[in-house]
Amino acid sequence: MKRIIFATLSVLTLQVSAQAGMFDFESLSVGLNENFVQTDSGVTGTFSGTATNVANMSGLVPATWGTRTLLPGLFTTNHLTVSFSQGLSSVGFEFGDFFADDDVMSLRAFDAGNNLVGSQDVSYPANLGIPGNVGVIGVSTSGGPIDHIELWDTGGQGQNSIYVDNMSFVAAVPEPATIAAIGLGLTALLRRRRK
Repeated sequence: MKRIIFATLSVLTLQVSAQAGMFDFESLSVGLNENFVQTDSGVTGTFSGTATNVANMSGLVPATWGTRTLLPGLFTTNHLTVSFSQGLSSVGFEFGDFFADDDVMSLRAFDAGNNLVGSQDVSYPANLGIPGNVGVIGVSTSGGPIDHIELWDTGGQGQNSIYVDNMSFVAAVPEPATIAAIGLGLTALLRRRRK
């Protein structure tokens, strides 16, 4: 019996590990991309809501960004929406500006019922543009898994001057009570099977 319980707990412990990943957009073609998909670490993100130009900004952005960066078009009137194939506990982007104006980046996270579960607004002054000055925006939640997000920019004179890259995320981990219930259920099944 002790072996059964130990085996059950061992399996559950392996399942609890959080999956972290990043969409770096390197697989996208340079040019206009609408309604595209990115996959990493078993999580798929479906990007929609605004025409997104993918640019090669090598030399203008940090080297860690690679050769593909998103330049969302009409970013102020149409939000960039990303829906996820599984619930996330956190999500974030790196972003920059082209010196044109002061900007406010806004990120909203929603659960599957479209309830707001996290938000952040980041002010980004015009003097922090390229090259190399990078802002970070992100949300973490314990109030429910993130099903989808919306990202947009509110700027003054040079709207749509924001660029984003390296969308990082962590998949949601089941609550301890859920894990315990699964463990007890498995133990009961194994015990019943032995009889």
